[in-house]
Amino acid sequence: MHWEIRQPKDSDISFIYATWLNSYHYDSWTKQIQKSIFFDNYKLVIDEILNNSKIKIACTKIDQDIILGYLVYDEPHILHYCFVKQDFRRFGIANSLVADSIDTKSPITITHRTKSILSLLEPKKNISFNPFKLYKGV
Repeated sequence: MHWEIRQPKDSDISFIYATWLNSYHYDSWTKQIQKSIFFDNYKLVIDEILNNSKIKIACTKIDQDIILGYLVYDEPHILHYCFVKQDFRRFGIANSLVADSIDTKSPITITHRTKSILSLLEPKKNISFNPFKLYKGV
């Protein structure tokens, strides 16, 4: 599997919204919230994060429009969300997105805790979960 990491394009944003909402709803505690309530309201949270954060896209080398995954983060060590398409997990794509974007030598703060992100970051001991980092000044 060969991929590269690039900056986001405007055309990537709808993919990010759809996959973030779906995957977070099913891979975290939020599945306890009725789907329509969660989607309508959490989209507003994602709006705010995307307006104030950085994004990296993992795509195929052959066609940069084929997205394999993405990372939403704030430098130097805040990870908001990482997503990789199901069929492309376990190839190291998420690890390469994190290594390309986050200072992993320092403590990392995650703002969205999912089963998937915990398995990715589990070997690293310097991880903390702090959803309040979504709010500036915390």
